[in-house]
Amino acid sequence: MRSLAGSYRDLGRRREAMELNEQVLEAMQRTLGNEHPDTLKTMSILTTSYCDLGRKEEAMELREKMLEAMQRTLGGEHPSTLREMGNLATSYRQLGRTQEAMELDEKVLEASQKTLGRDHLETITAMVTLPTPFTTWDACRKA
Repeated sequence: MRSLAGSYRDLGRRREAMELNEQVLEAMQRTLGNEHPDTLKTMSILTTSYCDLGRKEEAMELREKMLEAMQRTLGGEHPSTLREMGNLATSYRQLGRTQEAMELDEKVLEASQKTLGRDHLETITAMVTLPTPFTTWDACRKA
């Protein structure tokens, strides 16, 4: 089902992709639970579907749930958790929650430097994504 949803998205059938991704998420949650890696991957895919359709508030809310689950299961400094923190910061920024976005971005950078080192790609990405007065933000750039 998830593959079919991806095909729909590739063909520009974004609403159908979103609807199918919602069904996949419901099935994953029911059978695997909310914190299973496949469920979390499906949540991530669904946030992209929401972004595709301009449903940024829903994408943000789902990212918040994902981040909570990832922090519980993977820990706060796992690379996937840090990546999702950055994605949530992007959602906050798009919705005008600039202070919250900046605080998350700073946490991502600090944790990346501590756990991965200054020269790791994820750390460099965190450095680049810290906002400056000259950056513009695409709503779902990091989705």
